[in-house]
Amino acid sequence: MEGEYRYVYFPLFLIKNLFTAKDAENGISDIFDVGIYNYSKQFDIDNLSAYRQVIYCYYRGGLTHTLHSNLQYLYDNEDLTLDEDFNGFKSDGSTFEPYELDEFVQIASTNNKLRDLCLEFYKMHLALQSLKIKGNIQRILSASKEVLRIQCKTEAKYGREPSVMLKTDLIFDYYKKSKSSNDILILAAYSGIKSIIGKKEFAGTTKQMIVSRMIGAKSDKVLQDFLKDKTLKTIFDKYSKRYWFDKLINELRIRDFIRSKITLKFGFKSRMYLSCKLDSNQLSSKLAENWNRNKGNTKLKLLKAEEKSAIQLFKKLTTAP
Repeated sequence: MEGEYRYVYFPLFLIKNLFTAKDAENGISDIFDVGIYNYSKQFDIDNLSAYRQVIYCYYRGGLTHTLHSNLQYLYDNEDLTLDEDFNGFKSDGSTFEPYELDEFVQIASTNNKLRDLCLEFYKMHLALQSLKIKGNIQRILSASKEVLRIQCKTEAKYGREPSVMLKTDLIFDYYKKSKSSNDILILAAYSGIKSIIGKKEFAGTTKQMIVSRMIGAKSDKVLQDFLKDKTLKTIFDKYSKRYWFDKLINELRIRDFIRSKITLKFGFKSRMYLSCKLDSNQLSSKLAENWNRNKGNTKLKLLKAEEKSAIQLFKKLTTAP
């Protein structure tokens, strides 16, 4: 699990916000917020620690509006005993051991909504702590849930949305530092490619698929709708041209977003293989392994060998006129 903690993931369609939001920073903020929210789900926690943290934040501040209202009601109703003297700390201030914790545990055991709000809040607290960043949990949760609402609506229309998984330090670097329009483009292209590769070591793809994914479109149907936006259409048309596309891929390679690229031709068609993990020799070896494992490819090679042998036999058995 520790290795997975280095990554955050977000729905592919959010990439378009890098170009269509009021400014790129808003688009990055959307990705960052939902990334943290998804990242928080990976933490395994115990309920008691969550309840203790919630009570602590009631006294010290930082609760979400909903949680604060719930606790305020419980204190006002005297279901929880308010510690007006020491705010949950021992008299010497050494440790936080609120005497209403047992009361809270009892209440939450029969109130699933309150329990879930506490667990969600505590996981967000741990996520921010793990990433060593300060953030407003109320704002992040609100923004993330709006994204998830849009995702449900999008998936109802287009089907399941692919996810993009990126390193947390990359997203945080974009979040905290102002970036140029070219940097934003690089992030969008890299995110699109990562959505194609997923957790695999490499993937085969095409120019059209990469350019579609870099504006957040997972399929031709989504692409046609996205291209109604002038900004997205301008980007798509520009990078569909070979010169600009090659320049973009080369920059991704120079900046080590992509480690290797191999293009193979099959008749009149070609397919590009990309990897963010393997170097060129490793990618070449993996492609050869996959090709040799494919029964269809093996059978084709045997049939071609048989054909070649038959032609040679024909030449031996016939004489020139």
